[in-house]
Amino acid sequence: MKSAILFLLFMISTSIHADNRWDAKREVNYRGSDSLGFILLKDGLSLEISYNNISEKEVRAWPKGKILFLVYKIGVGSFIFDPESGKEMRIGMGLEKEKHPLDLLLDDCLAEDSTTGGMVNCLKKATISWDRQLNASYKKLMKQLKQSEKTVVKKAQRAWIKYKDAQTKALSSIYAEGGSMRHLSFASKVMNITREQAKLLESCTGIW
Repeated sequence: MKSAILFLLFMISTSIHADNRWDAKREVNYRGSDSLGFILLKDGLSLEISYNNISEKEVRAWPKGKILFLVYKIGVGSFIFDPESGKEMRIGMGLEKEKHPLDLLLDDCLAEDSTTGGMVNCLKKATISWDRQLNASYKKLMKQLKQSEKTVVKKAQRAWIKYKDAQTKALSSIYAEGGSMRHLSFASKVMNITREQAKLLESCTGIW
């Protein structure tokens, strides 16, 4: 009975957003740009960007130290956002070695509330964010594949869903007894099941 209750409590829906437009957002400072389509940030990042909403001429006129935001939208990708103009530029390369934005969002949440209950809450929210990412990446990937490839991927995804459900039920049984630290371990392990599959599908689409 306790394992069933733990399982049900974990599946209650909540949501997390950095703001109304983006799922993750962090402040960065502009340092410069080059002729190859890269902009340089003060933290050392060099990002390949697409001059679509913001022209190269506008970017070259930016003063050094200008406040920008590195933003991320689930299922869409990463952008540099200029708060002054309200425009964004899509990021191509340059974030491969960086932590995933949803992992950074979890880090921020954990830093805000380090109580066991707070951390469990953060992990639940992260699981929901990763589930949204998984679904978005799956839909995007299916649009990119040939029919024969779609059939194989669809079969694999259905098998993974059965695996995830079975693992979650098993973990809820293992961690049902005990205190809040066991609930924290349960939440972390369940989150990682979805996170790993979401990252796999996302990498197949070329978004991240």
